[in-house]
Amino acid sequence: MLSNDIQANEQLYRAVKRSRPDWLDDNNRPTSAMFKDTNGVSVDRDGAREEPEIINFMCDVSLPKRVKSIVRLSASECFETGAEVKADPSEINPYHANIFLDAADIRRYNIQALKLARASKLVFFDETKEWT
Repeated sequence: MLSNDIQANEQLYRAVKRSRPDWLDDNNRPTSAMFKDTNGVSVDRDGAREEPEIINFMCDVSLPKRVKSIVRLSASECFETGAEVKADPSEINPYHANIFLDAADIRRYNIQALKLARASKLVFFDETKEWT
């Protein structure tokens, strides 16, 4: 059972759905759009799992048939921007969490989203799936 306290050394994984081509630029680097949602953005915590297991879980269990790619960033990178990371486990996904940016300050919000995009690293990309 995962603690609800997110640790700085945890890795967080964000799926890029097939319906969101604007989340990657022409070089398949994450864009700030990937982190812009005033209701928070969904991520999976590593939960002491190996990366291939995390990718398979996201592709087959969390978002079957919808994952085009996955990016990774650390919780510490979120904390450094002033973003909050809150655990939000469900029956289907005990690793689920949300990243919240400072929606009260639009300038800070945009800077946080950009910093998180720059800190993110593409760890999975499915060439066979078409954007929808």
